Amino acid sequence: MKKEKFQQLIISVFLILFGCICYYLASRFLVTKAPGRLGPDFWPKMLSLLIIIFSVGDVVILLLTKKKQALEDQINSPEDTAVEFDIYSQKYPLLLLGGFVSTVVYIYLLPILGFSLCTVLYLAGIMYLGRYRNIKVIIISSFVGAFTIFVVFSKIVYISLPTGIGILGDFTFLMYRVLGVS
Repeated sequence: MKKEKFQQLIISVFLILFGCICYYLASRFLVTKAPGRLGPDFWPKMLSLLIIIFSVGDVVILLLTKKKQALEDQINSPEDTAVEFDIYSQKYPLLLLGGFVSTVVYIYLLPILGFSLCTVLYLAGIMYLGRYRNIKVIIISSFVGAFTIFVVFSKIVYISLPTGIGILGDFTFLMYRVLGVS
């Protein structure tokens, strides 16, 4: 087994163990469930199960693709992959840095602007940074995406989102009232 595959296998096994530990800890929550609502243990358990399922799937795929990888190694020469890597390494470091800076600014502005406005601006900025230039689609996608995330977190997951300061906070509370979130 190649070194990269072995490392990936070790990471997957570690994630399986991590998921099991998290599930065990979530099952020990002392909760009083309200009728018609998910308890605070639901999402940690769900996330733990997903980590376990995807990690087990990764292990299975790793073990089943031994022969396929050997064939691909024969077909692809080291020169081809070096040229391909060189092309990618020269194009995208600034995009990566821009995405990182955008995320840091988003986290800083979140309590000030509130989740709704800050997420609309963040989504639009990331799409534009990613070289997508259809302004109508960027605007519509940003609003729909932010609203969808807002609904999921406030109505389904029951997580309180940053409201913002002043009129932005009032707008967030208005959205909560319209959605029937208490």
